[in-house]
Amino acid sequence: MGMRSTFQTRHPGRINGSASQTMPPSPSSMWRLYIYIHTHAYTPETPRENCDQGSKLNKEDPSMASKLQVLAVLLAIATVMVPVAMAADIVVGDDNGWRQDFNYTEWASNNMFMLGDNLVFKYDRAIHSVVAVGGDDFRTCNVSNGAIKRFDSGNDVIQLNTTGKRWYVCGVVEHCINGQKLAIEVLPAMSPPPNSSTSNQVMSHAYQTLMAVLIAAMMI
Repeated sequence: MGMRSTFQTRHPGRINGSASQTMPPSPSSMWRLYIYIHTHAYTPETPRENCDQGSKLNKEDPSMASKLQVLAVLLAIATVMVPVAMAADIVVGDDNGWRQDFNYTEWASNNMFMLGDNLVFKYDRAIHSVVAVGGDDFRTCNVSNGAIKRFDSGNDVIQLNTTGKRWYVCGVVEHCINGQKLAIEVLPAMSPPPNSSTSNQVMSHAYQTLMAVLIAAMMI
């Protein structure tokens, strides 16, 4: 499970919770690379002497061909996994953390929250806290009678283990009124991203997985 600051995740990217702007290579380009590695085919764009050198290398080191085939297989598997989102730790507010006078509505709109993710609230526990509430109590900042669960560690990790809407406010009413409140919707793990920003987030996470597989394969 990786930290994401929203693909920065699913991450980060979904690392610390903001959407990555870097898109990974397309699956079609990955398959082209797979076919090249698997066949070592000579093409008109490839100088004949380069192919001859490659064949000579394989004869001198037979294990090289098998290593490349393993790499190709892993690459193909990783490519298939590209659309799959990964669970991640999402730091609420990114570098701003959990505080007053911050637009958590806008922050949440730029993030995707999926089943299995963790919300991480970072704050000064001498000043703030986190209270899970219902929708009506969220709107009125009712923390006295509407509290579902309270958190006050200063580094709360809350697992998103059910889908649907979630509401959180600071335990200090004045802070809640000043914007220290967060409403999110938890999506099923395989749910399509609701917008292009979160789509980039998903693809970025999968790309990180792909790169990890490639690095591991190159160390064989």
